[in-house]
Amino acid sequence: MLVSNESRYLGVKFMLLEFMVENYMSFKEPNTFSLIATSDNEMFEEQTINFGKKHRALRNAAIFGPNASGKSNLLHAITFVKDFVINSSKDSQQGDPIDSNPFKFSTVTENLPSVFELVFVVNGIVYRYGFGVNEKEVVAEWLFARFTTRETELFARHYQKINVGLKFSEGRKHIDFVRNNALFLSVCAQFNGKISKSVLEWFRKLNVISSLNSDYVPTTLKILENQDNEYEVQKHQLINLIKSVDMGIEDLSIHEQEVDFDSLFDNIRFRDLKNILEISKETEEGNDGSKLKAKFTSHVVKTVHSKYDHKKDFVSQDLYNFGIESSGTHKLFELAGPIIDTMYSGGVLFIDEIQNSLHTKLVSGLIKFIIKTNEKSNAQFVFTTHDTNILTKNLLRRDQLWFVSKNKYGESELSCLADFDEHVRKDASIDKDYLRGRYGAIPHITLEG
Repeated sequence: MLVSNESRYLGVKFMLLEFMVENYMSFKEPNTFSLIATSDNEMFEEQTINFGKKHRALRNAAIFGPNASGKSNLLHAITFVKDFVINSSKDSQQGDPIDSNPFKFSTVTENLPSVFELVFVVNGIVYRYGFGVNEKEVVAEWLFARFTTRETELFARHYQKINVGLKFSEGRKHIDFVRNNALFLSVCAQFNGKISKSVLEWFRKLNVISSLNSDYVPTTLKILENQDNEYEVQKHQLINLIKSVDMGIEDLSIHEQEVDFDSLFDNIRFRDLKNILEISKETEEGNDGSKLKAKFTSHVVKTVHSKYDHKKDFVSQDLYNFGIESSGTHKLFELAGPIIDTMYSGGVLFIDEIQNSLHTKLVSGLIKFIIKTNEKSNAQFVFTTHDTNILTKNLLRRDQLWFVSKNKYGESELSCLADFDEHVRKDASIDKDYLRGRYGAIPHITLEG
């Protein structure tokens, strides 16, 4: 658990320190993922953020493991917690089931609650919040805060019995409004409690890009199309990200074009190529009020490429529909918006299977871009992958490298490279040792026949 520390942390609004999951999907035993930096001075300024005179958190981390090891399940757990905290008091009714999803391959845990706990910083205060749920109800819930060097209990819940601390007066009058399948924190935030609202705001800054849902284009498009001056820096960084990994692209822009009804469905197909920002319908009326025709307007992304003649001499810079670009460029376009938005608005972004559709050098380039650009922000980035080229001592610190493995009983287990420090030389080839199975988290393949 988090060591004792001071309550006010300069320059930090939202920060994740620890996440614990127990008895959820493939995580049977308690497993804790930590973004608290060790005392290692390696890449100290680039990779860590100060949250007190003596303690630092990590800006970035990577989670490695083979397919079906549990990497994505960890992110599913985080997504479940966020959704349940934000929505449980307003999007469910009495008697609605909870998607607790306990570990199913054991008679010991299949009927026990799933348990989660997070330690995080909101506006200079460290909070520790957690809950336990089964399919029918919330069996436990707790919230602690460090207003001083000492941890203070704000509330503690056992089923429907809720004890409220002296420094959480906002919750006393809402105890009777809590359903057994809703979180007390969510109810208090719905009634505009000061502390509970600030905690809920932290959860809104916690985001996960899932490999199962790949449509994050609207965030990228919002940055590109925004005309406000405050977005100019974000737009510049976004274009730099695309250009840094696709040398052929000189610039990006959004163009509006009118589409007639007959070709409307042809344009809708461009959505598969991530071309269309939106389609708006505008109906013109005649003088007598009769409808004459419908106009459809689409916004498409175009890229700027240089054109050369037969002697390889520069001829011009032309616009091209984004649909001609590679799948890797499309993937980067999807990721660019959430990455840049997180850097400038703060918070935590988890990216599942960051290597999907990307060449290994593009993955390294993307991560290097995140590390370099993120040095000036207080955002945090965590990504899952099985690309071993990232396992280099010059890219991430040892406490930033995590592994997920699954044992023969179907249980996922988290470990950090820093845990192996006493057995690993500073000049060790981490990628080769990983592939040899020294840290676990590699696939076991058996062939029969």
